[in-house]
Amino acid sequence: MVAASEGATHAWVLTRVALVRASPAEPGAGAGAGRVAPALPPGRLAERGLSAAAGKAQNPLTGERIPRAEEAMIPSSIEAHLRRNHLGFEHHVHATAMSAQALAAREHVSGHRVAKPVVVRMAGGLALAVVAASDRLNLAALEEATGHSAELVGEKEFAPCFEPCERGAEPPLAIFGLPIFMDAKLERERTLLMPAGTHEDAVVLDTQRWMVCEKAQPVSNLGMAW
Repeated sequence: MVAASEGATHAWVLTRVALVRASPAEPGAGAGAGRVAPALPPGRLAERGLSAAAGKAQNPLTGERIPRAEEAMIPSSIEAHLRRNHLGFEHHVHATAMSAQALAAREHVSGHRVAKPVVVRMAGGLALAVVAASDRLNLAALEEATGHSAELVGEKEFAPCFEPCERGAEPPLAIFGLPIFMDAKLERERTLLMPAGTHEDAVVLDTQRWMVCEKAQPVSNLGMAW
């Protein structure tokens, strides 16, 4: 779901990049050029008596809400996993993006760099199949690679497995206990942008480290053009 005029709204899109440091004494501290404000760890808004909607500005052209720079609403379990396994990850806060392609538009990057997780049922359980935002899932390639039949799963059915994530904003991480398969073409990208549990948060991870830490298994032709 891309805004009608991305160019007209560009000036109103607020993106904050936080380079996560090793020091636990500075959770969410930003570093590097372009830093707007240090991140607030999950729960800090509640501790300050602020609601999740407090301080949300609106784009006067589209009516969409624009997160404040200091808001960092990644679910705590996901943030803890990222800090343990992906030191140096980038946390981006952006205007609401309800799809992988919309996320690419918000971040002004190619859809080839955005990891889109798709939930499938195979071998008696659920699994994540990750393709580029610009592609669709090729179930036949997944079935050929695994030797198991596969089918898509609806959000209502799989949502409980990804709590406390917002529906449609689930990151492809091993923390959820599901096997992860990925389109082999994603290995060409040095880093991957992916949702981080909400429709306003995203993270950038090193591709090779993500593959190792999350045990992502490459599958040839898993993603195919529309």
